[in-house]
Amino acid sequence: MSDYGSSDNEPLSVLVNKNKKRKICGRQSDVHKHFNNHSFETGPSCNCKRYRCFEVTTPEERAHIVSEFNKMSNRNEQNNYCCGLISVNGIQRRRPRQDERVANLRDNSYDFKVRIKDGTSVKEIQICQLAFRNMHGITNRILITLKKYISSEGHSLKDMRSKHKNRRHALSKEQCESMHEHIKSFKGRKAHYSLMKSDKIYLPEDLNVKRMWNMYHEKYSIRKVSYESYRRVNDFNIKFGYPRSDTCSFCDSSNVKKEFFKNELQKPISNEERLDLENRLKGLEAEIKLHKLQANTFYDRKRKAKRTYKKQTDFEAIRMDYSKNLPTPNITTNDVYYKRQLTFSQ
Repeated sequence: MSDYGSSDNEPLSVLVNKNKKRKICGRQSDVHKHFNNHSFETGPSCNCKRYRCFEVTTPEERAHIVSEFNKMSNRNEQNNYCCGLISVNGIQRRRPRQDERVANLRDNSYDFKVRIKDGTSVKEIQICQLAFRNMHGITNRILITLKKYISSEGHSLKDMRSKHKNRRHALSKEQCESMHEHIKSFKGRKAHYSLMKSDKIYLPEDLNVKRMWNMYHEKYSIRKVSYESYRRVNDFNIKFGYPRSDTCSFCDSSNVKKEFFKNELQKPISNEERLDLENRLKGLEAEIKLHKLQANTFYDRKRKAKRTYKKQTDFEAIRMDYSKNLPTPNITTNDVYYKRQLTFSQ
């Protein structure tokens, strides 16, 4: 595989935890899980005559309950919240209608309540089981599971979805290593005017993830992986297309000298020559840093002027830029392209 870049190329060795494209949305399964955990709606009235649950609470209070329930970050937090509103009581008296040997007797009874803010204080209102389900929008299956864990374990249920180890289609270690090695084999460049420490690497604009995936299969024809698997493992901090910043003659000549000094230091030379080259290299690096600081001074002044004219009415800021340079005469003949032409700005 050919390497991309020039003398200032740097190896693509820094990998980040998440792909920028799916940093917010996540995988499709994660999106479904997030949607299911934050789409609860208040159900119909329970028509309870004992507690009159929907009569002692207002529609605004019930809407606030389900709204706060949907704002909880994950299912574990929602389970802990629900378990804090359920009380477990032992059976004080049994009156079965059938024979105790065949009757389905309960081991515990449960009390349900909701907390409602009343001014500066919070009051607890006891409600029935159906009202508890409908006010939080949960299903009977969830409530049965919560009651089971409270009575047997004494704590809420932990969400164990996607925590299992039985993944038949999981990528092997060799496949992951081969994909990472393939990604690292591409060489990119960093932004020219980049004094800040940044790991962002720029690859040529004729590349994209799909082409890299095709190149991977050409090199590793035996280890077949899907495009989605390659794109997910393809978690690197890069962009396609070189940064749009021009280099000046000082930067180009300084980079050539810098590479020359580094190559000379690799050779077997005397201590005096090595010390002289190291001093010259340090001086050159200091000049390059000063040059970039001077280049950034213009942008700092431009940003300062932009902030000032927005605050002061007696201050004006004028910014001019060449939108496009056009050659004159504009002729399609090939010979004219290689001859000196007059360039004017549009």
